Amino acid sequence: MNYILKSIESLNNLKQKKLLLYFSGSIIDCYLLKTLLKKTDCQILVYYFNKSTYQSENSLENTKELVENLKILTYFLKNFRSFTSKEIDLSEFKNFGLKTNLDDISSHIKLFPLITKELGEFDYYISSSSKELTNNQFVNLVNYIELNRNKFPIDKYLTPFGSFEKKEVIVEALSNSLTINDINFERIYNENKDFIEEIKIFEFKDDNKTKADKLINVNTDFNTIFRYLISKSTLTACTNIVEHYGANIDKKIYIHLLSNAITCNPYREKLVTYSVVQGKITDEELNQVLRNYVDNFAGFKTISTKEKIDEVYYFFNLYGHKITEETKDYLMWVSIKWKDWINEELLETLVDLGCDIGDLLIRTIGFFVEKEAEQKAFIFIEKYKDRIHQLQLNEALLTAFKAKFFNLYYKLIEYGADKKIIQFHSFCYSANLWKKTSDIKVGRVYWRKKDRIIISEILKELDNPQNKVPPVFHITGSNGKGSVCAFLKSILEANGYKAHMFTSPSIMRDNENIIIAGQEISDELYYQYLVRVEEAFNKIKDTESFKQKIDEANKADTLTQKQIEEDNYLEWSFIIPVMALAFSENKADATIVEVVTGGEHDMTNIFDEKTTIATIINTIIYGDSHAEIFKNIEDTTSQKSRLSKNDVPIICSAQQNNVLDIIKKVANEKNSPLLLESKDWISEIEEGYFIYKGFGKELKLQKPNLVGDIQISNASIALTALLKNYDKFKIDEEKASKAINTTSLIGRLSNITNDVQKFDYKKIYFGTTKVGNLSIMEQFSQGTDLILTVTGYTNEFIGGLLAKNMKNFHQIILVKKGNNLIFNNKLQKISNFTDKQHLSSSITRICSMPSKATNLLILNTGVSTFPKNYLAILNELKQSNFKEDLEFAKKHKLLDELQLSIMEGRGITSS
Repeated sequence: MNYILKSIESLNNLKQKKLLLYFSGSIIDCYLLKTLLKKTDCQILVYYFNKSTYQSENSLENTKELVENLKILTYFLKNFRSFTSKEIDLSEFKNFGLKTNLDDISSHIKLFPLITKELGEFDYYISSSSKELTNNQFVNLVNYIELNRNKFPIDKYLTPFGSFEKKEVIVEALSNSLTINDINFERIYNENKDFIEEIKIFEFKDDNKTKADKLINVNTDFNTIFRYLISKSTLTACTNIVEHYGANIDKKIYIHLLSNAITCNPYREKLVTYSVVQGKITDEELNQVLRNYVDNFAGFKTISTKEKIDEVYYFFNLYGHKITEETKDYLMWVSIKWKDWINEELLETLVDLGCDIGDLLIRTIGFFVEKEAEQKAFIFIEKYKDRIHQLQLNEALLTAFKAKFFNLYYKLIEYGADKKIIQFHSFCYSANLWKKTSDIKVGRVYWRKKDRIIISEILKELDNPQNKVPPVFHITGSNGKGSVCAFLKSILEANGYKAHMFTSPSIMRDNENIIIAGQEISDELYYQYLVRVEEAFNKIKDTESFKQKIDEANKADTLTQKQIEEDNYLEWSFIIPVMALAFSENKADATIVEVVTGGEHDMTNIFDEKTTIATIINTIIYGDSHAEIFKNIEDTTSQKSRLSKNDVPIICSAQQNNVLDIIKKVANEKNSPLLLESKDWISEIEEGYFIYKGFGKELKLQKPNLVGDIQISNASIALTALLKNYDKFKIDEEKASKAINTTSLIGRLSNITNDVQKFDYKKIYFGTTKVGNLSIMEQFSQGTDLILTVTGYTNEFIGGLLAKNMKNFHQIILVKKGNNLIFNNKLQKISNFTDKQHLSSSITRICSMPSKATNLLILNTGVSTFPKNYLAILNELKQSNFKEDLEFAKKHKLLDELQLSIMEGRGITSS
């Protein structure tokens, strides 16, 4: 052996020779070929085998190996200099008298006649196998060469390791020297002894373990060794490497092992736990590992996955306390996401492990087409009915009805869903019909200068109906406008008066925007008014004066000709005249109007000082949903306060000093009496009620059912506007108190009844609040669980204001909506995060978790995105004009017969 070692030439010294190399595709072969191509100017001859022609029983495996080798060789040809490569056909293998393994160099030497026939003569044969230097095969090789000197001279055989990077040799040695039970350091040393002495790594004065440690510490790339062992599935050896040297391995390799290569069972628990600890795997990474692991097998329909599913169960046993609801949701979805089948074994395991089958039912109905959705949903409800909450059945019913999955709809009713929740309208039939039949194309969501011109000219053509409406309370500000409108209407009605009301945005459907004498506008009446407004517009749109005004407005907006031609109309341009017509032609005692966006230039600013009896300015901030219209807080205040009319009283809530200064200036300019909160009236909050003091009166009033002390302020400003007009409206204290307490506002945060849902909470608060009012949560966060739906707010908001206001809640579920949320670390520490898309699922989860809370708060931060289904389920919404509007839809064929039969409750059953 020493004779052979001493005769080896350095590869770097080889010049213009023909070098023959066998390529098996191994790491060491790749490294050798790369070295030869980069560091020598020799001609490289590469041969590889098509083993399928010789070993037919392994033909599939051998064919795959051949394909992989060809890919690698193609890569080398593309990225380095050219070389010659040939596939050796082994169909005549037996003619050479070969019976040994092709991995044995001796077999290759016997094949040299065949190889030289294909590739020609060569100067040196380069062996890439380190094992030939370290085990008995080498002795056999030497003996063979000595006996066959005439066929293969000794100096034609070279091994490159004298000039190789040392770590490559050690990797090969360690990777092939790990016994089944433990790392055999004695063997590592003995098999590499000659090589170690040759390259003079260290002096041998210590015991074998120390020698091996030195060898490892100085030269070893543990990541490469570990990857090699993973690829060979030598998991016992992996365990030993991790136990002894785990800190030297990269985290990403551990994640790969846990996600793809390991079996999670009692026999592998040591490797799993060592890998988690040594790799410092975080909780988030553990969840990703489980998601990766299930991804790797859940989609295979044709193979048994029971063993893999048992491993998922075992993973839950080990780390169930760290598995998040997002991961559980994801795993459930993976179990059913394929178009035509379900991995039922996996699904059943996940249900047993506490994953939410009700949430999966709702998502399935909303995602798949009819046949697939119904097929999967039938399995869920028949097999897991007892695991699905009533709320989830109801929400599934709404989703199935919306998707027109009628067979599923009836099946859900059969299993307990409440068909009464279908009897409400979720969109405006009249607007739907008008948009279908009208030549006017609406759809723009931002306003332009021409929009107010269109409104003004239509109103003129209609003989100015805005001047014929009952006395107007006009409400502006940033926060609380809708609540003030609701309190005004409620107090007026409690005292025997009828009120028209215009508010925006709608929650369920556009009919909510226009309340005629206390009732939502019906679809029949709404459509009639839309047609009349369109007729008026058609009469003026081609007149020269109108076109000139529109041209001037377009120039002021600096619109291009293309923008003008492609522009759609703003829907409000036609809704505002509808509102004016409706209010002028129907009797009432008062008109309540909320601005759409702002003040002086608001589209609702169509009423003059003769019609308006009060301008109410609620809290003004800069940064609300219409902030882009204004430059700053001063500009916001100036525009909103200029909604006021000459000589008409301004009723103003508490404001910051710079805002109040501007309001006072505008009031002086317009000669408008200014009534200020804390100066002209105050509200003192007591336990269970509040005291209103103003106009020489002291009224003891019940607190509003709408949640938060801010609602007391909103109720008080509404009451002030009415008391200021006492000559027109006589207000009784007892009636006003009851009205304030019972005022409701669709979607706004209020205390709902707990009779139907049977949750284990004394009080349930449900609805929306604006971002600026989130501080109301502090008032009752003690003893409360929280479900918060957040839509598209910034990291600063989530990590600052929101985190501060959530700190006292017992449990928190954050329902994420939108893709631009970034979660602040401070918030993560105080919260449980889920990514539920369905509120009912979030409720069932928070109710199933151990809690000391006595109250539940379900909160959405955006009224315009508030989910309609939740209102129908939780608020048991009663819609006015339901039957009349259904007749309108029927008359104009807006619903098919089956939809109508269901909504009318005619009891038609599925076929």
